[in-house]
Amino acid sequence: MFKIIIFFMFSLIMLKISCPDIETMPQSSSVIAGDRRDRGDLYTFKGFLRLLRSLFSLAMTLIHSLIFDTHGRKFYRFFALEFVFLLILVNFGYWLKNPFTFFRLITWLTLCGSFVLAGYAIYHLLLFGKPQLSNDIEIPTKLTSSEIYKYIRRPLYTSRIILSIETTTELVTSGIYEYIRHPLYSSLILLGAVTLIKNPSLLATSLFSVATVFLYATARIEEKENLIKFGEDYAVYMERSNMFIPFL
Repeated sequence: MFKIIIFFMFSLIMLKISCPDIETMPQSSSVIAGDRRDRGDLYTFKGFLRLLRSLFSLAMTLIHSLIFDTHGRKFYRFFALEFVFLLILVNFGYWLKNPFTFFRLITWLTLCGSFVLAGYAIYHLLLFGKPQLSNDIEIPTKLTSSEIYKYIRRPLYTSRIILSIETTTELVTSGIYEYIRHPLYSSLILLGAVTLIKNPSLLATSLFSVATVFLYATARIEEKENLIKFGEDYAVYMERSNMFIPFL
């Protein structure tokens, strides 16, 4: 039951990320009226029912918006993240079994490597991709311990910065992007592979396979969009780089 609740909350967050303009979408008058009524009685049973109704309405609106973008990368990326997260939940109980054996230590190092790869890729996009930012967002230029702690303390603000990589205006071909075009998706595949190794059951293998297919579809759509956005420069970049794995 606890895993179902966590998965439901994660799904709502991913839907919100996939449809960042949800606030501008029309909502039912009953939901709006419910939000305006007696905010003080949220702790009563009637207030709790109103909250559930609002959450359900938001989820349905988000799903409706996502379905109409079936040919966009957000659609495929949403399901890729969902299946990766499902894989993590399925194999979560095996993560701490014999954590200090040689094999487990290698998997923990690989897991850390996937997070480092994702963080480095995001930082590179923010620094050299010149994303379109609102006036109240400031990209960190120095990765000092004090700067890192400042952004850890402000998760909502940090999430806005990370999501701004969707609005990059310059083609990034340096750093890790010199070798692979989709390091963020590579990190997700690496995360899924490490999670699968913890307990390679039929269910876990199926989840990992489906997630990889969705990640590949997302990457292909992004490349088509980038060819339109950056033109010949991106075509040349595709010729001299790999999609997910470098040096192959």
